[in-house]
Amino acid sequence: MSKVIKYVAVIDELTKQLISVEFPMATLPPEGLKPTGERVIHISEDNIPSGFMEDNFNTVEWVYDSGALIHLGTPPNRHAIYNGTDWEWDADAFMSDIKTIRNHMIAATDWTQTADAPLTDEQVAEYRVYRQSLRDFPATLDNPSSLDELEWPVKP
Repeated sequence: MSKVIKYVAVIDELTKQLISVEFPMATLPPEGLKPTGERVIHISEDNIPSGFMEDNFNTVEWVYDSGALIHLGTPPNRHAIYNGTDWEWDADAFMSDIKTIRNHMIAATDWTQTADAPLTDEQVAEYRVYRQSLRDFPATLDNPSSLDELEWPVKP
C-alpha cells in the first residue's frame, strides 16, 4: 500500500527554510533537489510534525534539517530572519517599512504642491520643507530598533 501524500513542501536548500506548502496535484513532483536549489519533500501521516498546517501556520517558523521539518517558534518581531541557528534582526526589511510609511506620508501631502491648493504661499513652502524632511528622514536614523522610537518630522 502506498503512502497518502497530504502536502508537498518546497524548501530553500541553502537556508533550509520552508518556502511553500501545497496540496498534492494529479502530477506529483518528485522528491529531491531541483536545479533551482529548492528541495521538494512529500509530507504524509508518517512524517508530519505536530502543529504543521494547523491554525496560524506560518512558513517562516519552519525549517527542514536532517530530514525533518522543525518548528522554530514565532519570530521575535516581523523584522527577524532565521540565520540557521537563531533569529536575527533584518535591518533592510525594517528600513523598507520605514520608507513605505514615509512614502505614504509624502503622498498624503501631494495636494499641497498643486497650483490650485487652498494654501498661502507660506503654507506651500512649509509643506515643501516638510516633504523634503520626510525624504531625508531615513538617512538621519542611527540604527533604530522599533517604529515606536522614531521621531518623524512634524507636519505643518
